Amino acid sequence: MAQLTVNQIAPDFEYVPAFGKKTSFYGRTQSKYTVLLFLRFMGCRFTQYDIQEYAKHISQFQEAAAQVWAVIQSAPERIEQHYTAPIPHIVLVGDPQCGLYPRFGVLPATSQAEFEGTHFHDKLALVEKAGLKGGEKEGEPWQKPAAFVIDKHNRIIFAYYGKDGADTPVPQTILDVLK
Repeated sequence: MAQLTVNQIAPDFEYVPAFGKKTSFYGRTQSKYTVLLFLRFMGCRFTQYDIQEYAKHISQFQEAAAQVWAVIQSAPERIEQHYTAPIPHIVLVGDPQCGLYPRFGVLPATSQAEFEGTHFHDKLALVEKAGLKGGEKEGEPWQKPAAFVIDKHNRIIFAYYGKDGADTPVPQTILDVLK
């Protein structure tokens, strides 16, 4: 599927979040905005780092009337094994078959060189400084991240597709969109 753009309606989907029950995206608890991140798998240190960084800013997202969601290429049970308790105010959606990624136009890199592009080594240094540990590999090995901000009418107001495997917008970039 083609990449989604600003002003398009985000696709609806059913999901089972970690620590939750099956529901649909359109059936989510409405807030003014939903930040929808597409990350790699739970054992990926970049995924762990991104979730950690967004969790640090959760009060700012709440002040902006935004909820934060992360789609991860792991089963909900694996996410629950990793975290053992819900992360307050972040919905973790397991997508082990990687079915949501193409629906949102989130494609993997086509080569290792593309995957390890401009942002990779700088973020790797941050991940190593944070002391995060890698785990079992799942999903698409060269998956690139993406981020969307979706309003309460399911209209996309911000869409970003990572240029390499580490190119997830930092929380402040998304918070600036919400101003």
